[in-house]
Amino acid sequence: MENSAVSVITLAINSVMYALYYFYIFVLNRNRYLAMWGFSWITYSLGYLLSMAVAAPALSAVFRYSFSLSSSILLLLGTILFVNGRVSKQATAALLSSTLAVLLVCFGLSARSAYLWPLPMATAAILMIISVVSGLTFLVTDGEAGLIRQITGWVFIFWGVHKGFYPFVSPEFYASEANYMSSLVLINAVNMAIILCYLDQNNRLLLEKEVQYRRLAEASENHLSNLEIVRRKFLASISHELRTPVTSIIGNLSIITDGIASSVDEARHYARLSLDKSLTLNLLIQDLFEVSTHEAMQLKLRKETVRLDDYFLTLEEKLQDGQENPHVRIYFTLSCGKRVHPCPSILIDRLRIEQVFHNLISNALKNIPDKGSVAISCCCANCVLPDEPGFEKPAKDFVHIYVADTGLGIEEQDLPYIFEMFYKRPNIHQAPGAGIGLNLSRDIVQAHGGRISVRSKTGQGTVFTIELAALHSRSHMAERSKTWI
Repeated sequence: MENSAVSVITLAINSVMYALYYFYIFVLNRNRYLAMWGFSWITYSLGYLLSMAVAAPALSAVFRYSFSLSSSILLLLGTILFVNGRVSKQATAALLSSTLAVLLVCFGLSARSAYLWPLPMATAAILMIISVVSGLTFLVTDGEAGLIRQITGWVFIFWGVHKGFYPFVSPEFYASEANYMSSLVLINAVNMAIILCYLDQNNRLLLEKEVQYRRLAEASENHLSNLEIVRRKFLASISHELRTPVTSIIGNLSIITDGIASSVDEARHYARLSLDKSLTLNLLIQDLFEVSTHEAMQLKLRKETVRLDDYFLTLEEKLQDGQENPHVRIYFTLSCGKRVHPCPSILIDRLRIEQVFHNLISNALKNIPDKGSVAISCCCANCVLPDEPGFEKPAKDFVHIYVADTGLGIEEQDLPYIFEMFYKRPNIHQAPGAGIGLNLSRDIVQAHGGRISVRSKTGQGTVFTIELAALHSRSHMAERSKTWI
C-alpha cells in the first residue's frame, strides 16, 4: 500500500514545529546543540517532502535516505554536545566521512539494481546505529542524569530499533501507512523526552546558580560587616596618625614663640622642622584621601636626582630632631661613599621616601618595649654586609636601604599580611595607628620602581629592605615603575 501524501505532510509539519521550537530556544540561550536539533528536524522534514515531490523512484529514495541520515547525524552531534558539553572534531569528521562513504557505495550499487535494495538496507542499518548511540549517550553519563535522561535514552534506542528492524524483517510494514503513524508517535516521544531533558538540565543549572548567588550574597554581607569593623577601627585610630606631626609642629613653634631658641639660626632650624612636618602632614592627608577613593595605586611623584649620602645626612638630622622615644637609639650607617665604593645617586621623590622612613621607624618604635635601637643602613652591590640575618646583598645597579630594629619581631603568620591596608597584628591591637602606613610605604616604593620586603623572627627584631635602582640604571627603573606614575 502506497504512503498517502497526508501522512507525509503531517510527519513533515510535526518535525518543522519541533525545529521551530528548538530555534526559538536557541535565540534565547545561544546553545549550539539547540541549533543542531533544529536543523536535524528541518532536514528530516525536507527529506520526506522532496521524496514526495519527485516522481522518479530512484531520486525520491536518494532524497529520503540521505536526508534521514543527515538528520540523524545532526541529532546525534547535538545530543553529544548537550550531554558532554563538547563534540570532538575528529569524531565528527570520522562519522561524516564514514557515512558518506557508505552512501556512495550504496548509490553505486543501487544504480545497477532495479529495486534499489542496497540503499534502504544500508541506510536503515546506519540510522539504527546512530539512534542507539544517541540513546546510549543519554544513558552513559556521570551519574547525574536521573530518570528523565534514562527514559530519553531508551526512547532513542527503541526508535533506532524501529528504524532498522522492519526494513530487514518486514519490508511491507516499512512501506505502509502504519509505519508513518508509528514514526510520528516515536518522533513526538523522542522530542518530548529531549525537551524534558533540556528543561530538567536548565532547572538544575538554575538551582546551582541560586546556591552560588546565595553564597555570594553571604560572602558580600560578611565582607561588608568586616569593612564596617575596619572603618570603625580606622576612624578610631587615624587621629594618632594626624596627631604625631601636629604635636611636633606645635612643639617646634612653641620653642620659637616662647623665646626658648637661643639664636635666630636655631629659631630658623625649628621653623624648618615645622615646615617639613607640615609637608609630611599634607602628604598624609592626601594619602588618606587617595585611600578613601581607591586611588592609592596612582601616587603622584616629583622625582629629583639625589646623592644617597647627602640624602642620608639630611634624613638623619630630621629624624634625630623628631625623635619620639628617648630610650631608643636611631643611628645611620652608610657602607658606600668611600673612594673604593663611591656612593651612587638615585632618582626619588624626597618627601615620599622620607614618609616611608617615618612609617618604618614609627612601626619599629611601637615594637620596642623599653630600650633598643633602630638602625638605618645603605649598601650597594660592592659593599660589605653585616653578618646578620635579614640582610641581602643588592644586585648590580641597585642599592638596598635597611631599617632594622631590636624589637619584639613579627609572628611568622603575620608576615604575609603586614603590607595589607588596615592590617594590624593581633598582639598589638592597642598600639596607635590605623594600619595604613606599611601599605602606603609599599605603594610609594613600588611607584619608584623599587621593592620593599621584610624579614623577622619573634624576639629577634625585624629588618625591612628597600631596593631602589641606581641612577645609571634609570631606564630599568622607569620600566618597572611605568604602571605606577
